[in-house]
Amino acid sequence: MDDLDTMFASADYKEWLRKQSREVIEESGKIRNMLSDVPFTSFCAEIVEFFDPALILLRIADSDAPNLAKMVPGSSHVKARMQDAIDRETNDARKLLWKTVFELYKKREASLLYPVHFAAYAVDPEHQDHHQLTIPQCMEGFSDICEKFFPGDTDRQANAMLGLSAFLHRDGVFGRDAAKAAASKMPAHRWSQMFATPYPDFQYVQTKLVSLYTSQSPTERNHKMEAAMKTKARNRLKSVTTDMLIHVCSNARMKQKNCKVMYAEPFMQWLEASPDAETTIAAPRNAMNLFDRKVWIESVGC
Repeated sequence: MDDLDTMFASADYKEWLRKQSREVIEESGKIRNMLSDVPFTSFCAEIVEFFDPALILLRIADSDAPNLAKMVPGSSHVKARMQDAIDRETNDARKLLWKTVFELYKKREASLLYPVHFAAYAVDPEHQDHHQLTIPQCMEGFSDICEKFFPGDTDRQANAMLGLSAFLHRDGVFGRDAAKAAASKMPAHRWSQMFATPYPDFQYVQTKLVSLYTSQSPTERNHKMEAAMKTKARNRLKSVTTDMLIHVCSNARMKQKNCKVMYAEPFMQWLEASPDAETTIAAPRNAMNLFDRKVWIESVGC
């Protein structure tokens, strides 16, 4: 409200208003009265608070970092936040509205989350303590993925399942303190390459799953980059040369982000300067704080 009052009282707004027609001045007065209404602005604030977790989940899905494994816990967090808002609401009409939106979200979630999402969630090192063994969709999803990766080879499928069991129970190397600490400080596929070596079939599946994206946004960004390169002045670039330029530019952009935050993970904490100067380190982050908007936006550089 203070910011709105400041805007309406500013010299820029008054100067703009003086240049407008009578109709525009009348409409702006109606809008000003509406925005100055405390119940209306309070309701707008509730709407923003209610939908904010879902919007942040969309931004995670649209980011340049591999994020397939973040969708299942992220969606669960969105539902928890929505349910909490419904429980706290005292106005019957608004509670009915929130319940309607919540039911629509749950229906859409069922059609958006596939077995591969649950499989990726099951093997993500950062979610190792989320008790995925008790979630049937995770086990079924991982079994389906193993059958697709190793068609007809039941031995390799069984070895991959054995590795998953050791991973979730934190047996052997998976239970080391260094492995737990590294899960929040390095890309998941590199974590798998370092710690899942005793289970090569599981390592193969895990590396593939944690390297996947949720959307086609990174591809669309590459297409935009290609359009910026192949202009009228550079219309004779060969396809091979264009591919190489896109590869260099895309990896340079990702390298810049990775150097900035060690790895653009949604669970990263605020960066702290390391004692030896030019590098930065990121402190471990509690998974339940995934939707801290300020931390996440800072970490992925949006």
